Amino acid sequence: IVPDMILCSFYIFILAQISTASEEHFKTPFFVFFTASGVYSVLTIVTFQVVTILRDNQQITYVHIILVGINAFSTSGATFGKAVIAFHRYFVLKRRDFTEQVSIYTLELRSIT
Repeated sequence: IVPDMILCSFYIFILAQISTASEEHFKTPFFVFFTASGVYSVLTIVTFQVVTILRDNQQITYVHIILVGINAFSTSGATFGKAVIAFHRYFVLKRRDFTEQVSIYTLELRSIT
């Protein structure tokens, strides 16, 4: 449980950095899908860990059922997001120019006077 939560914390940090970045590159569809599927993946890990901890407690079965439902939904969302990312990458690479119409570098031209 501890390694999952440590790595999940780093993953949440990376997702937060990507989603709050002001650079145009991080606003492309790839990173939108990456962030969405990442949120679903984190939700899957957290709910699975909680379900595992609460597995033996018979008094809170309704919470267990709700968490299993959330886990199934988030697992499906993460899988769907990864499939969308794979299709998106395929179609971007299939295009002739291999770009998403976003420049990573900006060139600043100044006149010398």
